[in-house]
Amino acid sequence: MAEKSGRISFLIGILSKITLFLVLLVIGVGVWGVMYEPTQLRYTQVKMKSVRWPQHWQPIRVVVVSDLHVGSRYIDLAKLETIVRLINTAEPDVVLLIGSFMPGDFFRTPISPKDFAPVLGKIETKTKGGVLALLGRHDALDGGKQLLDALKKEKITVLSNSAVPIKLAQKKRFWVVGFGDNPLDYEKAMAKPPAGEPVFGMVHNPTHFSDIPLKVDMVFAGYTHGGLVVVPEYPLPFLPDGVPDKYAYGLVSENEHQMFVTAGIGTDEYPIRLNNKPEILVVTVIAGK
Repeated sequence: MAEKSGRISFLIGILSKITLFLVLLVIGVGVWGVMYEPTQLRYTQVKMKSVRWPQHWQPIRVVVVSDLHVGSRYIDLAKLETIVRLINTAEPDVVLLIGSFMPGDFFRTPISPKDFAPVLGKIETKTKGGVLALLGRHDALDGGKQLLDALKKEKITVLSNSAVPIKLAQKKRFWVVGFGDNPLDYEKAMAKPPAGEPVFGMVHNPTHFSDIPLKVDMVFAGYTHGGLVVVPEYPLPFLPDGVPDKYAYGLVSENEHQMFVTAGIGTDEYPIRLNNKPEILVVTVIAGK
């Protein structure tokens, strides 16, 4: 009887230790995902081939940043200054800011666009007029006109179903087109770029990818925050409604069309990131198929 009681006590002790370990593990993961990982920044460097980029042209560097959510829990003006310094360190030819600029989480401390736009105005590019922006979901809902005016004051070109040429040396040029969310107008957006010239596209929500004309060599998108919480081999619980897992993050190729969805910088309603650090995407564009 005493031996049996001892075994039970031993098992209870083991189970208690396992339970304590699991509780501490959950707490630790939660603290990591809420307090640490959203505060980090990483460079993600990739090469993308453009079929319309002439073989004799030099590669260019495109920096893509999305979902800054300035004023959210981890993105204040000091953090934004750091982000801009890191962007400039990459020595970009062009910088694409793919919305949302305004905060969306429950712990936000609103910062006026007139206060944070001058920080974005410090971004440096090798091309004239090389900082281009697109508004996102939160921007349209919260101070859209004020944000537009503040960005334009800093010489940041905001595209909405429109395109602009970016001039390189020796009269070379390529185009950047921005597809606005409300509403999308592909015909209007693609009215200016001539056939055969390289065209790069910005769209905030990657679910529009399949509708973007094939004339656009490569598309850059944000919105998903990379899924926020990433557990290998498991569905992504925090993806926005209507976004399939295949559009959560990274390079997507469909019908000889390519899109890169960046994990972005900020967080959405839930101020958490796990196995998914905020990123500054640095793309080297080269000729090829």
